[in-house]
Amino acid sequence: MGFLVDYPKTNKGNGFLVYTTSEEKKRTRMVFDDHSEIWEHTRNDCAFMSPISYFGKNRTLANARELFALVFDLDEVGAKELELLFTWYFYAYDKPFPGGNYQRLPTPTYVVNSGNGVHLYYLFENPIPLYPNIQRQLKKLKYALTEKLWNRDTSRLKQRQFQGINQGFRLVGSGSKRGYTILAHKTGEKVTLDYLSRFVAPENRITDTFYHSKLTLEEAKKKYPDWYHQRIELGREKKEWTCKRALYDWWKRQVTGIVYHHRYFFIMCLTVYAVKCGIDFDELKKDAYSFQNYLNDKNPDEPFTDYDIESALEMYQECYRSFPRDEISKLSGIEIKANKRNGRKQKQHLEGARAIQAIKDKYDDTNWRDGNGRKSYRDAVFTFLECHSKSTVKEFCELTGM
Repeated sequence: MGFLVDYPKTNKGNGFLVYTTSEEKKRTRMVFDDHSEIWEHTRNDCAFMSPISYFGKNRTLANARELFALVFDLDEVGAKELELLFTWYFYAYDKPFPGGNYQRLPTPTYVVNSGNGVHLYYLFENPIPLYPNIQRQLKKLKYALTEKLWNRDTSRLKQRQFQGINQGFRLVGSGSKRGYTILAHKTGEKVTLDYLSRFVAPENRITDTFYHSKLTLEEAKKKYPDWYHQRIELGREKKEWTCKRALYDWWKRQVTGIVYHHRYFFIMCLTVYAVKCGIDFDELKKDAYSFQNYLNDKNPDEPFTDYDIESALEMYQECYRSFPRDEISKLSGIEIKANKRNGRKQKQHLEGARAIQAIKDKYDDTNWRDGNGRKSYRDAVFTFLECHSKSTVKEFCELTGM
């Protein structure tokens, strides 16, 4: 537990420890500066923490204050893969590669064993403030580094797993599912964002960590007139939308394409779709547990537990309504094709479609509008009233679905 002293006590924000009790119930506890909560659970084989401090009582990115490390989870790592990591990828050469780096990949501060794999901890020299714009940049940086760290030399598993910056990891000093102690090995020094950014493409680098929303209302009015009109002058809330339920049901059918290492992310993405589609939490929870046996059969030696499901269900928050399709595809390993508009806006796309339809009508002597569109309810209403003249409005709605 040596790296508990890597940072001085700050009294600014608290950590969160997520663990399972002996009764298999999930619990969350705040971790304060004396770390006593951590010491209490070092013998727990199901205790997790993310390298983030939070304000408030909930472990959400909205409450996140500072990031202390970027952590990468490499699965299916054996002796050969470890040897290649240290003798090939982390090895510092005398002469730089093109781009100026003396290594192929950045050296982690700690390497932690995690059952069949390892966790690579890159502790920062100074914690990173988690402003919303910085969170987005950090996620891009982490995904880009995952692409490089997880390759055919470093993992026997071909399909990469992409994880967010607030992902929790098994507590160092605690036990694994198989009863082994989770040990941390110091392998390098603390790092900076500049150091990590040198190993990724320019578009994924982080060049500053300042909060960028410094505009006055007058400046915002000039720079973003539509936003100013909608949000300030009209007082409208941020636009939200609810997708059709069919999208949620479609995702449930994708379970057949999920592999063992993506079980958790399937339920997590199911939760995101529940938020997007306005699905009640009770229905979501019932659906999630209905997949447990199927997902468990993917690898019975590594059970898919209630804890895994409950952790994934934590994503049932309004802030995930706009969670992007590309992120869902990366996390789950399921390809999700975008609706094809050939780069056009919806309005342009529809104008083009209507023009094509008009040309077809001209040469076929047809009118696509004939017999299309919403049917009139007039005849159906009068027919119903003739047969049920004494029905109430409620009965009418129940019987007709109108």
